Amino acid sequence: PEAVGPKPRTEIEEAKRILRDLITRHKVQAISIGTGTGARELETALRQIISEEELGDILIAAVNDAGIAIYSSSRIAREEFPDWNASARCAVSLARRLQDPLAELVKIDPKLIGVGQYQHDVDQKELHRGLLQTVQYCVNKVAVNLNTGGESLLRYVSGLNDKLARKIVAHRTAQGPFKSRESILAAVSMDKSTYEQCAAFLRIPDAENVLDRTAVHPESYPIVEKMAAALSVGINELIGNKELVSS
Repeated sequence: PEAVGPKPRTEIEEAKRILRDLITRHKVQAISIGTGTGARELETALRQIISEEELGDILIAAVNDAGIAIYSSSRIAREEFPDWNASARCAVSLARRLQDPLAELVKIDPKLIGVGQYQHDVDQKELHRGLLQTVQYCVNKVAVNLNTGGESLLRYVSGLNDKLARKIVAHRTAQGPFKSRESILAAVSMDKSTYEQCAAFLRIPDAENVLDRTAVHPESYPIVEKMAAALSVGINELIGNKELVSS
């Protein structure tokens, strides 16, 4: 916002009206704002409007917006939102960074997120390799929802690449969500060694087989089944029960 004195009353009232309409119509529960210039003033104004208009308890979160302008003009952004302008793409990316930060940040070259002012003084190939390994480590540590992860996120999963990520998303779009980890083998013509690499990092939260929801590798499913049988409990009861697992 420009520091040119108080805004005209009509402009403030119009802003209130638009916000009230959007929040009510879309049942907004959270508002994401950038951390750039004017963020504090914007947050204060939003809180005031929400309070005055009695719009309920809405979370207002400041989100790191590093590299967001780069994303808005990137090929990925143009493919996602071909009919939108850069400002609208920035707004969507900002909201997504609050919902699922990792899935959004992987769309940007790690160097552009901000890795220090001396990044140009080091070997650029080594820097790229190091940043790539860090992103891969983060993605694999968190794991990816096989039925919601985008191409940008899936390509960082161990064993996968751009081609396989595109195939997974294309199959999901055409045939619907994957029901099990194993179904991915035939769906995208994946070889067994690649499947063994990526399987444990791909989760299906609502899978029929509860082990497909966990970090347990398919190779170890029989071990978990034996553990459950030895304890005379179902696998569903065993998963997540620290006391049973430790026994």
